[in-house]
Amino acid sequence: MSGGFVWDDSVFVNEPVIRDWSGIGQIWFSPGDIRSEGHYWPVVYSSFWLEHKLWGLDPAGFHIVNILLHLANCLLVWRLLSRLSVPGAWLAAAVFAVHPLRVESVAWVIERKDLLSGLFCLLTALVWIRADGKPAKLQHCLATGLFAAAMLSKSIAVTLPASLLVWHLWKQGRCTSADLARLAPLFALAAGITLADLSFYQGREPLDLGYTAWERVQIAATALWWYAGKTVWPGTQAVIYPHWTVDAADVLAWWPLGAGAAAVAGLWLARKRTGWGPAAGVAFFVITLSPTLGLIDYGYMQFSFVADRFQYLAGLGLIAVVTAGAARWAAGLRGWSRLGAKTGAACMLAALAAATWLQAGVYRDGTTLFSHVVSKNPTARDAYLNLSAALLGKGRLEEALEAASTAIEQRTAGLAKAHLNAARALLGLGRLGEAEEQLAKSLDLAPRNAAAIKSQADVLAKRGDHARAVEGYRRALSIDHRQPHAAGALANSLFELERFEESIEAARDAMARSDDPARISDHLTTIGRAWQRLGEPREAEEALRRARELAPDRQPPLLALADLYREMGLAAQSEEQLDRAKQLLPGREDSASERAVATRNVADWLRRQERYEAALEVFREALELHPESALTHAGLGHTLHSLERYEEAVDHMRRALALDPELPMAGTLHGLLGEGLSALGRLEEAEAHLLAGLEIDSSDADKVDRLGLLTYSQKRYREAEQWYQQLIRLRPRNAQAFANLAAARYFVGKRQQSIEAFEQALQIDPDSQAARTGLAQIRAAGRTSRQ
Repeated sequence: MSGGFVWDDSVFVNEPVIRDWSGIGQIWFSPGDIRSEGHYWPVVYSSFWLEHKLWGLDPAGFHIVNILLHLANCLLVWRLLSRLSVPGAWLAAAVFAVHPLRVESVAWVIERKDLLSGLFCLLTALVWIRADGKPAKLQHCLATGLFAAAMLSKSIAVTLPASLLVWHLWKQGRCTSADLARLAPLFALAAGITLADLSFYQGREPLDLGYTAWERVQIAATALWWYAGKTVWPGTQAVIYPHWTVDAADVLAWWPLGAGAAAVAGLWLARKRTGWGPAAGVAFFVITLSPTLGLIDYGYMQFSFVADRFQYLAGLGLIAVVTAGAARWAAGLRGWSRLGAKTGAACMLAALAAATWLQAGVYRDGTTLFSHVVSKNPTARDAYLNLSAALLGKGRLEEALEAASTAIEQRTAGLAKAHLNAARALLGLGRLGEAEEQLAKSLDLAPRNAAAIKSQADVLAKRGDHARAVEGYRRALSIDHRQPHAAGALANSLFELERFEESIEAARDAMARSDDPARISDHLTTIGRAWQRLGEPREAEEALRRARELAPDRQPPLLALADLYREMGLAAQSEEQLDRAKQLLPGREDSASERAVATRNVADWLRRQERYEAALEVFREALELHPESALTHAGLGHTLHSLERYEEAVDHMRRALALDPELPMAGTLHGLLGEGLSALGRLEEAEAHLLAGLEIDSSDADKVDRLGLLTYSQKRYREAEQWYQQLIRLRPRNAQAFANLAAARYFVGKRQQSIEAFEQALQIDPDSQAARTGLAQIRAAGRTSRQ
């Protein structure tokens, strides 16, 4: 019940048809709208749609429904076996209830299909058996309707009419023409829905695994014994079991088929002593499993030939045979022997329940699930790829990168996604150059992958190139308008470009795409900040208040409100929001890096408000939590620079760049280092940092201006002249730049050009004292030289 959504749960979690009220129609009449589902199973998706309307996407609700459905199936198993007069029906139902092979179908939400198809199959069988060959048209119609529901939950139910045929043979030793006539509608319905589903599946996911007919027989025989063995002794379970070697030419590999023939012969020879019950149970087991034995291709065969969930209902056949035999044997016991048998049964159930409890924990979350997969089957298809995605979701970036790298080394089928996951981890770690390399490889393999294009835009945004980032986000959305998070990222980049109206529009679009309160809060925060910059404080306050209400445990809306109230002159309200943000600093149970990020957010806000001493104290707290945080060193260095404590500032900014040379604010840090080192008289080092900053952004006029001043102060006038010429190209209406250029030209002997530059400075700014004084001095010097 405490588990989350894992793996293929994303098939319905991310589906608009589940979220939209109109989606119920698409589920039934336009199944192709469900992007990642290759089958037509509308009953299952209708249940998901209904639950979303009741409790949204809270995993607990979905897990509870799965548990209740399994409980209903356990009770129906008890009722059905009792109706069939199977000895030990209660024990069989109890084993079915707690057997660890049921875990996958119950603990994994998307496997609701096993539970629903099982429910409707059991109900169909009960209704059919109750009719017991009587001309009960109403009951037969009801059974047909229930069977249709089973088929529309999961088409593995196609075998039920054959199982009912086995029941007729078991009950009366033969099957009459009347029995066949009554079963005909079920067979016809099974054939019709199966053919339609196969046609839909082949249209969505064409598959040809290339096994020969003999190889398929070998796979099926081996799988049957594997399932039988797991039912009797579950042993070690794996979510994805390794493929075994298939070799039709290997004589020893045919032992399962020979053993199967011997088992059939044994059941036939024992029929007079044991009756047809054991044969019926085994027949049900084989028939119900037959669609998943590999005789025809299905998608999961690419991962494994077997899976626990495939025998959710099928295993009941063997369970009933074994428990019935045990019950008959125990019925002849008396006294202590009988008590011992009951104690043994209780211990067996307890052992099975304990194994189930442990196995259920595997489905807690994606990280736990795929860590389990790779521990049991390191070569499992896409296991490391899926593990990397789960670790990314948890923010465990180093581990995600390692898992993605392993997937790349294995040349996994999802190689483009593996490169993308590696890029996303590198992006989160601030290693932008490496992230770009991985994204290039991903896009080479899948040029129209919207997620990779979105991540490419994220790299541009991190570098501060928001104009190109906007283009990237819009391209990603044009390829896949449902691309998660692209609209929100687009809104953020538009905000950074000061295109505030467009930012608000994009953020509203992002809100319409999400039902996650935390993400909606983030989008409202963007809207509020944009309204603030547009000079609309009331609209800004309304948006930010809504953001705070939606996610009261998040800092961004609180800090944005603090900023807004400070701008409005409401100092008390601003401090109140800041205090609330401080109270949200994570506790010791959270990771040090999470606490450091939250603490740094507060420190950054204080720095922007020029409350440098207070910011300094909070930055130091963040640094204690995470000493190797490049961002914290950068913020601390910036704050110390503002306080003119240049020695300390230089140390921290250099540490930040050493930890992460590709920090998004690396250019800013190089500029600040240039200023600080200049103030300390370390001009050579200052120049090196200013030049490094210009390599990052050649259009940074402030760095060009400072390089001009630095070279001029060292009497390197020709270099100063070049820097001021570059500055004028960047700031053509800057009078001081022309005045500085004029001074540099004068000292390199370009008197006339110097006069012209001073005159241009005065044309731009007639009140420029520097230009007026410089021009007067040049002309006076000219008159003196003539005299």
